[in-house]
Amino acid sequence: MSLKMKTEKIKGFVHDFQTVMGNEIRAGRKNLRRHLRHVFEGRDRKIWRPENFTRNPIFTLHGYLQGEAALMNLEDFLDEKGFNVDNTPYPFYRDLRFVEDRLTQRIIRAHEITGRRADIIGHSTGAMIAVALARRVPEHVDKVISMAIPENGSEFAIPVWFLQSGRQLLPWNNYVKKLVKGLFPEEVNLFIIHGSCDPLITHKFSLYPRGAKNIHRIMVKSLGHLGLIEAEIFPLIYDILSGRFKGGNEVFEYDPWPERDGGPVTQRAGWEVAGGG
Repeated sequence: MSLKMKTEKIKGFVHDFQTVMGNEIRAGRKNLRRHLRHVFEGRDRKIWRPENFTRNPIFTLHGYLQGEAALMNLEDFLDEKGFNVDNTPYPFYRDLRFVEDRLTQRIIRAHEITGRRADIIGHSTGAMIAVALARRVPEHVDKVISMAIPENGSEFAIPVWFLQSGRQLLPWNNYVKKLVKGLFPEEVNLFIIHGSCDPLITHKFSLYPRGAKNIHRIMVKSLGHLGLIEAEIFPLIYDILSGRFKGGNEVFEYDPWPERDGGPVTQRAGWEVAGGG
């Protein structure tokens, strides 16, 4: 390899690193401001409206060391689009099986009230819980949107090993192993979304073998772990919930900034195949 090629490779690495860190820092600042605003100003609960019972109820599950404020903007966005959203926080520090028990009852109750199965949107640890819930009560769940799920656990949970939930997130824990044991329920559509610049997720799209018609994989360009809970991802989530994106066995690529990357703005609702199935 020539000196020029080595120099260009180093420049490319530095540029990618700056992109990752820049996007993550901006997303982290926004997330922190939401949590501080929520602590000092509070927030009224969204009221489920009977006219929205024609759509699936939605449950949103935040990630580790976070609260409902993390997905507050997504809740507002979906509420404006005519969805009933439950963004109630869960005790991430507790045994995750206990969290599943509590959420299971809420999901079953929502099905009884609305007559429709639930859609669950989870980020990071919340995505793991969402998958576990779909496996536990598939008859009450229609879709799972998994964002930045640590599919094989995460060594980043080692600093919180003293918590039951922290130990459950470690790659060698039985909770993680059971998450991928066996087949995912055929009656539930699973959308696995990862950011191409996620520094925390080293194994992407390994949750279940490819080929299943109900499992869909999407790679989002230029976003990292926290970037997947920001407004750039909302149109993608809406496309999935409204049925505009049907999925497939390929890995689809989503560009949240087509106008910035040289493509037409209308490309936002379009899809590109990033890799073969």
